[in-house]
Amino acid sequence: MKKKKIKVQKLIKNKKKIIVLNKEDLADENESIKWANYFIKQGDSAIICNANTGEGSKKIKDEINKVMKEEYEKALKIRKSIDNSFKNIFSTIKITSFLYKRPLQTRYF
Repeated sequence: MKKKKIKVQKLIKNKKKIIVLNKEDLADENESIKWANYFIKQGDSAIICNANTGEGSKKIKDEINKVMKEEYEKALKIRKSIDNSFKNIFSTIKITSFLYKRPLQTRYF
């Protein structure tokens, strides 16, 4: 069991986490709030909900959308950066080929 726990911790180490504290109706409200605040201080999202009544389900959906939007925007910035790098590389190759009057040769990596 310990090996599985270590593997899971490695997988989720740098990932955004949404902690869902379910069974709101059975738990002490103050304790639930303390746990939610603890997870928030750790840098995770925490939502208190009740799956039986559906209370908190909109908060969960909104938080998932928020996290996914943030991850998408990060990935988009990285892609734009890579695209710009390739544009700069190919511009340099074109200029060099023009200056030395050699035909442009392209190779795919």
